Amino acid sequence: MQIFPRLEGRFADFVEPARLRSELWRLCLSGLLIGTAFFAGTMISALAVYLLFGEALAVLVMSPDMLGRSPASIVFVLSGFSIVFLFTWLAVKLVHRRSLGTLFGAGPREIVRTALIAAMVMTLLTGLGTIYSFITAEPEPNLPLGDWLRWMIPVLPLMLVQVTTEELIFRGYLQQQLAARFTNPWIWMVLPSAIFGSLHYQPSVLGDNAWIAVLVTALVGVIAADITARTGNIGAAIGLHFVNNFFAMCFLSLEGGMSGVSLFVTPFSVSDSGLLRPMLLADAGSIALIYGVYLIIVNRNRRP
Repeated sequence: MQIFPRLEGRFADFVEPARLRSELWRLCLSGLLIGTAFFAGTMISALAVYLLFGEALAVLVMSPDMLGRSPASIVFVLSGFSIVFLFTWLAVKLVHRRSLGTLFGAGPREIVRTALIAAMVMTLLTGLGTIYSFITAEPEPNLPLGDWLRWMIPVLPLMLVQVTTEELIFRGYLQQQLAARFTNPWIWMVLPSAIFGSLHYQPSVLGDNAWIAVLVTALVGVIAADITARTGNIGAAIGLHFVNNFFAMCFLSLEGGMSGVSLFVTPFSVSDSGLLRPMLLADAGSIALIYGVYLIIVNRNRRP
């Protein structure tokens, strides 16, 4: 069975814009610019909160102990990705001299179509897992429904910006640039996913379970990279990523984590490593199983 997609067909077309200026120094320089943007986005968002709302609210929203625990704090975190989006566009434009649109791999209509298909499939799979969690873990209410609906007005567009930015960086830019120089899928597919997972390493929050969370995130990244290669655009990855984040941040979150706008929270805290570990391991196993079934299906449907 062919495990990884080949650098051919739609994927070759997707990578083609990156071939003209694929030098590694350009990749490193762009990586530095984009990495700087994550810090700049946080600082600019923090300054905006301080100037608009004052020191008291700024401390409440941005303090390490409260980060992600309130709706306003979630909006603060997500807002920083608009700066990262801008820096990504500048890096591609100035360093590689190509348009941001080349990172998408398709026009708006195709991006929306593939994103909606992936979102529907992901909603079904994640919904089943969420139902299981309600049966076994008995989650507790967090935000009142009316408040939750009101906060979804700013949160959902900002979350779309967040996931689109991350997919542009990891499944668009990084996957394209690496594939333009290396044919080995362990480099252009697995390496970006490993980097994506490592950026979610939070030992101060998750303790001994931090590496399991990295593994789960990296596995999701591998699936997103695979789908991007087979479809030739990042639309499906955006749809998958958006639904995953919506359920994790807006519907059922870990108590003590990024739970500020979640409708429900788990009855145990993110710091309860003994209770959290089976849940994370089950997530990793289910994602690996889903990916295995997916590979069987796409290889059976592959033309000889």
